[in-house]
Amino acid sequence: MRKSIFIILLFCLLLSFVSCEKKAYIFQQSVDKIERIDIVLAENSRESIVIKTLSEEQKKEFLDRFKEIEFGRIYFGDPTTVNGTAIKMIYQDGDYEIICHYWSDYVSAETTSFGWRYCDEKLFNDLVNAFLE
Repeated sequence: MRKSIFIILLFCLLLSFVSCEKKAYIFQQSVDKIERIDIVLAENSRESIVIKTLSEEQKKEFLDRFKEIEFGRIYFGDPTTVNGTAIKMIYQDGDYEIICHYWSDYVSAETTSFGWRYCDEKLFNDLVNAFLE
């Protein structure tokens, strides 16, 4: 019995180290295929109100700064949805990724795929607010 408990605790410890890995956001399509970036107020991943559409110059600067934010991966729990201030990156084919500080989704005409990504709320909000000014 003690051995089983020890193995379970060791397994949980190892999973916690794996789940803490953070790295730059991994896009579902090539960054070159991003046609437009909107800052939105999202109700969910399919319903949002555009607050601001970034210009071409802002888009490049935004992507450079966005790549510096480290994102972690959520491995456990129920899927949630994007809500509140978010970034909507729209690809040339009409698919898009919608990202807030605690979740991301990839949306195509037929499906919504969970991104299971999160980042530091302050860093995310600072970036968004810099482009809203």
